[in-house]
Amino acid sequence: AAGAATADPRGAPFGAPHSTSYWHVYNRARRAHQRSPGGPDLRWARQQAEDEFRQRYREAFDRERYQRGFALTFFRLVPFLAPIWLVIFMLSLRRGSSRPALEQGTMVTYDSTGRAYMQDAYGRLHRLPDFDRQL
Repeated sequence: AAGAATADPRGAPFGAPHSTSYWHVYNRARRAHQRSPGGPDLRWARQQAEDEFRQRYREAFDRERYQRGFALTFFRLVPFLAPIWLVIFMLSLRRGSSRPALEQGTMVTYDSTGRAYMQDAYGRLHRLPDFDRQL
């Protein structure tokens, strides 16, 4: 057994890869690694601890209390936001009704032959051949 632990001249330190001494050393190292506190069990234990923490957090989270708090916060903010929305709404209505279609430049008039005209700010008519109607 002492000769099996010496370095093999062909490069395998514990004999040929499939010899009994090779498997003996491998199994001894594997068992020692499993018994050591820093082995693969540590990763598993950490994962278990994290899963347990997540589960306890989910159990401690009170959904009804969260929803109640959210609704209360929303209703506290509405009195501040409603006047702003109301002012914006009133301004948008006022802006839309104060300008007639002629001022916005969208009013196209047609003569009896189907030719298109548009009136500018000074009341002059301008010909728009692209908008002519085919009669």
